[in-house]
Amino acid sequence: KGSKLSPFEAILTRMTTYDSLAEGLSTFTMEMKELQISLKYKKKKTLFLFDEIGRGTSVEDGEAIAFATLDYLSSLDNNSVTFFATHYHNLVPAISKYNNIQIKHLDCVLLPNNKIKFSRKLIDGPG
Repeated sequence: KGSKLSPFEAILTRMTTYDSLAEGLSTFTMEMKELQISLKYKKKKTLFLFDEIGRGTSVEDGEAIAFATLDYLSSLDNNSVTFFATHYHNLVPAISKYNNIQIKHLDCVLLPNNKIKFSRKLIDGPG
């Protein structure tokens, strides 16, 4: 199955980790600032691309931030689409209860020499 995406009014991303120590801003502060801007400037039809939200803090706090972000995005009454990459596997049971969230992962195969081959196929379920 393929996906069809029609034009969006906005594309908002949070995909990297860096700080701005010259300005006194930690990695976590930059992450939260960029997340806030993305959520503030959403349109009726936005494509959100988020990678590792909550990574700049403790695991427990990061999971809470990631969950709150997904919860908020799933509650939007619009035609937005979100791609949300995370390593917080503990979110899967809670997120699975949402009807409008699909959990997918990129398929990979472990080769006999213990190397990983990424097939780049998006398949159902957690990774």
